Amino acid sequence: MALLAGAVLGIGVVVALSLLDRRLRTREQAEAVMGMRARVTIPKTKGDGVGGLVVSSGRHDPLSDSYRTLRNVVSFVQSGLEPVNRARITVVVSPGPGEGKTSLAVNLAAAFVESGQRTVAANTDFRRPRLAQAITGKPVQQHPFELHDIDAMPPEWVLSETSVHDLSILDLSGMGSAGELARATAKVLPRVAENCDAIVVDTSPLGATAETLELVPLADVIVIVARVGQTNIETAQRTIAILRDLTTAPILLVLTGLSGERTAYYEYSDRRDEKRNDKRNAKASRWSLRRHWSADSDESLPVDLTTDVGPGRSASHPA
Repeated sequence: MALLAGAVLGIGVVVALSLLDRRLRTREQAEAVMGMRARVTIPKTKGDGVGGLVVSSGRHDPLSDSYRTLRNVVSFVQSGLEPVNRARITVVVSPGPGEGKTSLAVNLAAAFVESGQRTVAANTDFRRPRLAQAITGKPVQQHPFELHDIDAMPPEWVLSETSVHDLSILDLSGMGSAGELARATAKVLPRVAENCDAIVVDTSPLGATAETLELVPLADVIVIVARVGQTNIETAQRTIAILRDLTTAPILLVLTGLSGERTAYYEYSDRRDEKRNDKRNAKASRWSLRRHWSADSDESLPVDLTTDVGPGRSASHPA
């Protein structure tokens, strides 16, 4: 009887905890709560949540390619909109903090640059500004002008260049209150859009602050980021309701925090890279031996140092 009572009590505790846990737990639940299908998922990786640029020339793995996939999805959606004579503005939002919004914004911007577009990454999360740090490794630099001067300035003066070619930062952090800076950014963005090809805006969490509401009306496309295992269900529902009340722009759902599977494609690519590196290192060693031999002796080089011997081959027994 005691065993049965303990089992019943245990089941009751589990049920109670599940009812109290109001977080999104699966992709299917997230899609049902948000009322839309997740267009892209960002795989969970070691050090997830640290942020920073992972989209770079020569890097291709599930994480960096997921941001490239998002770029292609956003570009496809933008291609179906009415033509405009300015850069398209993609606004990245999230229901709460710590859901991968800034990491997504900076890497989406880098992916646009990779496709040949002059891109501006704009920060409007003025309570926790992390965009500049994620791109440059340093906090945003203090601007040599006052907030009230911006209206009379050429728009390019408010931008900060980065080491990434064709990627600039718009970040007014430290020049006023969060509300003032959000309004100033919203005012200058249309002018900035006349001199670039793409703009990606990182916003403050929509479920916690009101500044994002200044940017939503400017969006051509909205990307909403939710983290499985963290995003609160009610906050997610409220965020979607606010967005649909404020804009008719397309909304794309991206989920983070999901475990990714390493596919055979990347394993094949890694093995091919290893073979290529082995061959390059072998050739470098042969040239080093040739220089050493020629410096110390007048004799001719042994055949095995002058023959291009690859993996699985020998000079006397070529494959």
